[in-house]
Amino acid sequence: MNMKIPKKQEEFFCKEELIRLATHNKVTLMWVPGHQGIEGNEKADELARNGSSEDYIGPEPALGVAKTVIRGHINEWVKQQHKEYWRKMPRQIHGKKFIKEPSKPVAEQLLAMNRKQLCTIVGLRTGHLPVREHLNKMGLYNGDLRCRMCNKETESALHILCQCEALDRKRQAIYGKPFMEPEDYTAQPDMTLYKLVQGTKILDWVQ
Repeated sequence: MNMKIPKKQEEFFCKEELIRLATHNKVTLMWVPGHQGIEGNEKADELARNGSSEDYIGPEPALGVAKTVIRGHINEWVKQQHKEYWRKMPRQIHGKKFIKEPSKPVAEQLLAMNRKQLCTIVGLRTGHLPVREHLNKMGLYNGDLRCRMCNKETESALHILCQCEALDRKRQAIYGKPFMEPEDYTAQPDMTLYKLVQGTKILDWVQ
């Protein structure tokens, strides 16, 4: 009969049996290598093989797949569904350039930051930063759109991260090149984005 005993119950049975045997015997536990011709171990392997070949007896329906395999498939399906949803989401043009897919390590990094760091990094990656281009789109600003740091191109999150000449030396020091493409940032730790704008006027704009 191949009825699965719950793990906790199985541990309890083993412990009780060891206590019973140790009452009048000296019991020693040791690791035994498998498939080495050790009589007791070979007998245990034989019983396990015989048990696995028997018809299943227990609650139906039965599914002979490990939980970890099922969980892995579900997690992968959820990940792919999220990526497809993000790809089809309207607008978010800037965000899609800098955020490709969900990332648990990135989420943990963000949650460990203070409010100022978090708002700055999320704003840079999504484009929802109080820069002139974004404020103009929201109807909150209708003045000069030129960057307040380099005074040349339109002030946007994309410009600040990739093109602003006022930050070219900092990009060179942090990333090894003075100008960047959006895809260059997808594999970068988020704290490097904060270091890029640290000590600049940008942090004064973030509340």
